[in-house]
Amino acid sequence: MTTIRSAHPGDILSLTALTIQLGYAAEEKQIEIRFNRILQEREHLVWVAITENKVSGWVHAFITHRIESDSFVEIGGLVVDDRKRGNGIGQQLVAAVHQWAIQTKHSKVRVRSNVLRQQAHSFYQKMGYELNKEQKVFDFVIS
Repeated sequence: MTTIRSAHPGDILSLTALTIQLGYAAEEKQIEIRFNRILQEREHLVWVAITENKVSGWVHAFITHRIESDSFVEIGGLVVDDRKRGNGIGQQLVAAVHQWAIQTKHSKVRVRSNVLRQQAHSFYQKMGYELNKEQKVFDFVIS
C-alpha cells in the first residue's frame, strides 16, 4: 500500500537519492537548500509517496503564470524509485497534482519531458496527457 503526503525536511536524504535516479547530479545540501526555498513558495508543492514506510517517489508541482495564456499547474519533476516502478506510484503522485489543480481552480496540468525519456512519454500518454508541442530549451549561463 502506498500513501501520498506532503514532503518535509526529514525526507531530504530520500529526495536526494531519487533525484540522482532521475539522472541529475545532486548533493544532499543542494537538495535541502532547494527544497527549503520551494517550501516558502505558496504556489509550489512537493509530495512524496510512502511505500513500506519508505519514500518511494516524489513529485514537485507549481502554478505558473504567463502573459499569453491562463495560469496552469506544471509538474516540475516526478520520479519513482526504479525498484518500485510499474506499481501505480507515479499515477498516484500525478493524481495528487490533478487534485491540487482542481483545488486551486486550474483546468490544465502541463509536464515537460526530455525527448530522450520515451518511457516517461508513454506514462503520461497513458494517463491522458496529449503532446502539445516540441521545443528546444536554451540556457544562458551568467558567469
